[in-house]
Amino acid sequence: MSASSAQLQFAAEFVLFLAAMSGLAVVALRGALLSDKVSGEAALTAGFLALATSAFLHGSRLVDDGGSTVIVGLRTAGIVGVLAGCLLGWVAGEAARILLALAVASLAAATFVDSGDSSTFSRVTLVVGGLAMGVAVLVASRRSIAARVAATAAVTLLIVVLVLGVALSAVLVNTVQDSAVDRIERRALNEAKRAGLQPADRIRDAKIVASTLLGDDRIANVLAAKQSPNPSDILTQDLQTLSNRFLADVALAYVSPGGQVHGVANLDKVQVFELAGKPVVIEALRSADERTSVELLGNQAYSVGVEPVQSARTAGLAGVAIALQKLDDTYLEQVATDDERLSLALVKSSTVAKRGEQPSASAIAGMVRAALVDGRASRGVVDERFVAVAPVLLGDGTPQLALVASSPTTLVGKTRDDLFRSLFLVALGGAMLALLFAVVVGARIGSGLARLRTAAEAIQGGDFGVRTGIASADEVGVLSRAFDKMASSVQDKTAAEVRLRGRLEAVVGGMGEALVALDEQGLITDFNRAAEELLGVRQNYAVGKPVADVVRLIDEDATPIPIDPTPGAGRWSTLGSVQAIDGRQVPVAVSVGALHGPGAESKGSVIVLADLTSEREVEQMKKEFLSRVGHELRHPLVPLMGYAEILNRKEVSPEQARLMHTEMLDQSRKLLRIVEMLEFFAAAGAGRILLRLEEVDPRTVIDDIVRKWQMQLGTPEVIRPRVRRSTPLVVADRVRLTKCLDELVDNAVKFSVNGGKIVVSAEPGPDGGVEISVTDHGQGMTAAEQQQSFEEFVQGDPSDTRPHGGLGLGLAFVRRVIEAHGGSLTCTSAVGKGSKFSIFVPDVPRGTAG
Repeated sequence: MSASSAQLQFAAEFVLFLAAMSGLAVVALRGALLSDKVSGEAALTAGFLALATSAFLHGSRLVDDGGSTVIVGLRTAGIVGVLAGCLLGWVAGEAARILLALAVASLAAATFVDSGDSSTFSRVTLVVGGLAMGVAVLVASRRSIAARVAATAAVTLLIVVLVLGVALSAVLVNTVQDSAVDRIERRALNEAKRAGLQPADRIRDAKIVASTLLGDDRIANVLAAKQSPNPSDILTQDLQTLSNRFLADVALAYVSPGGQVHGVANLDKVQVFELAGKPVVIEALRSADERTSVELLGNQAYSVGVEPVQSARTAGLAGVAIALQKLDDTYLEQVATDDERLSLALVKSSTVAKRGEQPSASAIAGMVRAALVDGRASRGVVDERFVAVAPVLLGDGTPQLALVASSPTTLVGKTRDDLFRSLFLVALGGAMLALLFAVVVGARIGSGLARLRTAAEAIQGGDFGVRTGIASADEVGVLSRAFDKMASSVQDKTAAEVRLRGRLEAVVGGMGEALVALDEQGLITDFNRAAEELLGVRQNYAVGKPVADVVRLIDEDATPIPIDPTPGAGRWSTLGSVQAIDGRQVPVAVSVGALHGPGAESKGSVIVLADLTSEREVEQMKKEFLSRVGHELRHPLVPLMGYAEILNRKEVSPEQARLMHTEMLDQSRKLLRIVEMLEFFAAAGAGRILLRLEEVDPRTVIDDIVRKWQMQLGTPEVIRPRVRRSTPLVVADRVRLTKCLDELVDNAVKFSVNGGKIVVSAEPGPDGGVEISVTDHGQGMTAAEQQQSFEEFVQGDPSDTRPHGGLGLGLAFVRRVIEAHGGSLTCTSAVGKGSKFSIFVPDVPRGTAG
């Protein structure tokens, strides 16, 4: 990894590490700032811890591979934990949530798109994720001093250590790298020089060969002959023996002045004939002088030394002795035994010998070209290796080969990793100190502020007697004492305001009239309970709405009455109707007045609506009652007055007089019944219903009533008694009970059509007492008529032309009398099928006997 890539990787992991540690600090100190659920805090803790651990392991190079199972697993767990924390009870605000979501997305991209160390994308996205997470933590911690101190300390530590780490890394890496490059360059130059000196050593070997050949008469004869075009077996054998015994397997050859090879050792025929044609051999034969070179025979490099052989027998040049030493892998292994990490290579047009791992040929092609063409050495860092290329020069300075020396940059990487590991340990310790510092500072400052906050929340909640009680001399103590004084002042003023407001609210809330207060814009500000009941609108709905949307007034002609909400509209009142939310139109008396502020300025208006429904109902009831009483009184009075007039003006027969008197008596009884009924309800309204209790046999009462009505109707079969034998006696007011049954039978007769049967029955009650019922098969009643039937002055047909007379007091009378006995009156009815009225008389009445 290059230095810049390593520094970017360090920065990315370090940013993520400090951001995750800051998140852990905030969760540990004020977890409620992030989530209001235990599961959310646990998920965030696990997520931040996993991310911090992965960043520490990879950033400190304890785990080299960013795509390892450990790092990917920890990152995945961290991403899942933080994401779950964002979803479970998150309360740190939408901005922090969005930043944390950006961090999770960036970390996921760095982890799953390219989790290795080879891509700049993964490092950049890791930096973006760490920065987004750090900013999210800062935003989330703004509501807690301790958490903010911890996060700020972590950010400060991040900046300091990051700058320091990158600077130290650059300095150390450059220093170590320069030192390593210098060393590898020196080694390349030395090994190139050594390789260049090899041909000189081969001259020495060639001299030994030449002197040996001339000292052997057999060989000398062979050399003098010159006529054989093929290698001499004798010469070849002696050269091989010489190489094996004395020259450490150096390759040897002898070439005649004509260019024929006459002896060879340790070379094959192809290499021999190739050697004979080399310029170094030809030049030595031509000049009769020694020559050196580095030559390629096939794919093998050799250091070559050529020595002329002068023979007295031939009176001149007898040929040249050639010594060759392989410059192969074995040679390079021998010269590099002192450094296992050192890699060497000899390069011509291609690599002819190598030792160890090599940089790519394309990467060092330019450096090799400079050595072979210009004889110039060069160095650099290629493929994460320190590389130096030096020319292998002959004695005349001619470059023959390029020697490539290289070694891995692991030393620099190790130094850098050690530095990064130390910086991460410093950051870990610093984060722990920041957390401890935040705890101490938070406990010192936060406790006082917490008490201030608690007191403020208590005052906000209505507890004005709470005080902080902090007596320290620092700013918190000064603030607390000022707060306590303010709280005392607020308590006094609030108490006075509460008393005043309580009185006002009691007055307004207890008003029987509906009150609606408006501001300057005509929006409703107050809406009392009577207004809710009148308009059918809840206060929380009405407040804040324009008055025209809630209060709709119309006059008697159904013309809308506008309410002018503008200040200074004046005071006015009128009669009309208000339309409730359910469509009802309620008659009201409207009064509108202005509201004034402390400076007499107009602050809106107030509307008072008095419900006139009861007054209208009473008025209507009076009209109906007077009309009904007049009708009922007139009905018996007309025949009374008519018969009396007849009897007063002319003589009638005794039979006619008797009939007239009988009719007058019946009408008088009706008139008396009306008067008695009116007197009863007048007494009942005053709370004076007196019962004269005695033992009463229900059978006797029922038989009397049935006989009376049978005689009155003239058809005995229409009404029948039905009394169960086990029916007990009851304690009751005989007169009132008889009157009740008479009223029930009277109703049954009135509303029975086509001669429907009427049954008066009695039976024991389920819990004692007696249940007496009157059942008819008449027209029956609807559910609404049943509900109203027991009310006073109510009849199914209230018109003056109704077919059945009466004041509408009969059933109300029965209900009052029976309830005075402690009993009850019930009704079951169906339209067209008839009705059944049942009275229950208990064993011992609860009424008042008199």
